[in-house]
Formats: sequence, C-alpha cells, structure tokens
Amino acid sequence: MKNTIHTFQTRLVLDSETSAVLDEMAKLLSQVERFLFADIISGKEIAALKRAYQKRFQITARQFNACHANVKGLIESRKELQTQQS
Repeated sequence: MKNTIHTFQTRLVLDSETSAVLDEMAKLLSQVERFLFADIISGKEIAALKRAYQKRFQITARQFNACHANVKGLIESRKELQTQQS
C-alpha cells in the first residue's frame, strides 16, 4: 500500500496596509525568538523571561508562549539530532 502525503497552503490576498502589519509582526516575533533562544541556552528562568519579554517587546502572554514553544522545539530537535549523530 502506497502512502500518500498531502500538503495544503493558504494564499492570502492582502491589501498593502495589512501586508505591512503582518510583515512587522513576523519581524518582531522572529526577533523575540532569537533573543529567547539565547536566554534559554544561557539558563535563564522562563517565568522571569516571560514577564520581561512581554514588557520589552510589548507582546501578549500568548505570543510569548508561541515563541517559547517554537524555540523549545528547535532546541529539542537539535538535541535529538546530536544523539543520533553520536
């Protein structure tokens, strides 16, 4: 039996103002993730980081949680790859 993989994507038709807002949000959250990665690797406490990041970057708790989940997944993935390569 052949396994078939289906992928889906959504193509948004946006006006220039909405597109600009989404671009800025993507830049901000990408920046948050880069700083968060460095702070997590250095061993800083997540609860303290959450409060500080919300204030520093003017993001919501939900946005911080999403960034944290992404960064945590990247770190776990890298650790798993290292164990497989050893």
